Amino acid sequence: MLIGDFYYEIPKTLPQLNATSFYFVAFCFVVFCLCRPFKSFFRPYVLLLANTVFAYSFGLYNLKWLLALSVLSYLISILINKIKNKHILYASNLFFIGMLFVFKYDSTFVGRLIMPLGISFYIFKIVSYLNDIYKEKIECEFNPILYLDYVMFFPCITAGPINRAKDFFEELKSKHEFEYTDISTGFFMLAVGLFEKVVVCDFIKTVTIRCLDNVELTGINVLLGVILYSFEIYLDFDSYSNIAIGIARMLGFKLKKNFNVPYLSAGIKDFWNRWHISLSSWLKDYIYIPLGGSRKGIVRQYLNILIVFLFSSLWHGMTVNFVIWGMGHAVFRVLEDTFERYVYPGSKNKFIALFEKLLKIVLTFVLVTILWVFFRYQNVNDALAVFNRIIDGGSFSYETIGLTLMEFKWLVILVVSVILSDLIRYFTDIFEFMGKRIFILRWALYVVMILVFLVFGVYGGGAFEAGDFIYKWF
Repeated sequence: MLIGDFYYEIPKTLPQLNATSFYFVAFCFVVFCLCRPFKSFFRPYVLLLANTVFAYSFGLYNLKWLLALSVLSYLISILINKIKNKHILYASNLFFIGMLFVFKYDSTFVGRLIMPLGISFYIFKIVSYLNDIYKEKIECEFNPILYLDYVMFFPCITAGPINRAKDFFEELKSKHEFEYTDISTGFFMLAVGLFEKVVVCDFIKTVTIRCLDNVELTGINVLLGVILYSFEIYLDFDSYSNIAIGIARMLGFKLKKNFNVPYLSAGIKDFWNRWHISLSSWLKDYIYIPLGGSRKGIVRQYLNILIVFLFSSLWHGMTVNFVIWGMGHAVFRVLEDTFERYVYPGSKNKFIALFEKLLKIVLTFVLVTILWVFFRYQNVNDALAVFNRIIDGGSFSYETIGLTLMEFKWLVILVVSVILSDLIRYFTDIFEFMGKRIFILRWALYVVMILVFLVFGVYGGGAFEAGDFIYKWF
């Protein structure tokens, strides 16, 4: 079974608010129209209603767990604020993280429990909030409405990003003045995210499945699938992050960037500074630094890195393949640091340094792509079989993988477009740039995206239905 294939029962009375559905877009428009005029007083109540409706659209089961853990953590936060007792903090951390791993273990191996929607993300938000309260990094929020808005914030429930309480509460309590740039930038991010998922990612996904799931294919045909899967998982998660951050921006919340062209990273350390930034920073702040970080010697630092990546791998899933994926990154991260620290720190000549950086980018992409194979499959034999099929050799043919010449040309166009757009994003924030452009320029781009969506997203795919997000049921 591939990652994300969890089945659940949804209510028949309310459409499921998937991020790529028309219902979701309409829902966001209604929430936007209700939130913006009311400024600070009514906005928390409107937002709480929206959060509740969104969670309920995926089933009462998911809403019950979300509300139960939110209310419980609210009560614990008040207790921690009043009684600064580390044992209460440790017990609460153990309880919430333990709950998360119980669900992951059972849903993977036993099958009695169903993973509640977004539990991995809102439990991390809860844990970070409780720890920040204990360390007096933020003030305790006694208003239950505001606290529930933070934990249940609907743009971030499904697949993150893991936003922090301090910034969220400041913006929720602000006067919330109407800023046209925020609206235009947020709407552009939402539009790009939808286009990125529906048109680009889902098409690449169909080709990936044809390349990897057909066990008769070998050689370059399988290698193409492995490379395309790297693009698929990046586009899948980046698209949802853009949708979530864009909606939040329209509602008056400036969430931090979650992806920053990770495939242009010059090393594994750089990769994790650019990939799923909200998770990486959470692991750093609440696991790596409390363990001692780099303050207790090089051996302890490397051990802390291994622990953090082991935790990250188990957070993604309770299988051997996830451990291989996570610890593979950890080993490469330690080897990279050791090489740069003791063997070769890098050239000071700018031309040689540029060549070294390009070489590191290519090598990092290769290593990350290899490890993604273990991420995709649930057992080691299936992952190793993919590498064996590549080694078996065989010439490439787009017809062999079931593509027409037009579809293959479209695939090339999409991949090249992703690479070029990332190169642009490497040097500038394209969303902020476009958000400040004149109305006509932005809407001309919207028209182009809509036309491409209609031609290739809908009519080009026959009976079209947007695919689900990979991280949705993590």
